[in-house]
Amino acid sequence: MRLFEESRRTVLFVTSEVEEALFLADRLVILGNRPTRVRDIVHVPLSRPRDSHMLSSPAAYEVKAHAMAVLHDEALRAFATRPPGRTAEPRWQHS
Repeated sequence: MRLFEESRRTVLFVTSEVEEALFLADRLVILGNRPTRVRDIVHVPLSRPRDSHMLSSPAAYEVKAHAMAVLHDEALRAFATRPPGRTAEPRWQHS
């Protein structure tokens, strides 16, 4: 985080944790399921430098609630398109 703050270069973080994304990002790019597409781009209105206490602010809560709603909608769509009785297929196998 310190390197990013000092250099101010563009960095792409990939995470499945919404709070981590809120802490690290200036914008959240929320991706959909198959086929992968951008579902939403959300501005994170938290000032920099950031600390963990900012995640409990009303602004952070609002962004998190919106992101979770988009992800929930995407999960419902994914389950609705799966044939009845079919479970998710593993994407990889452990050796």
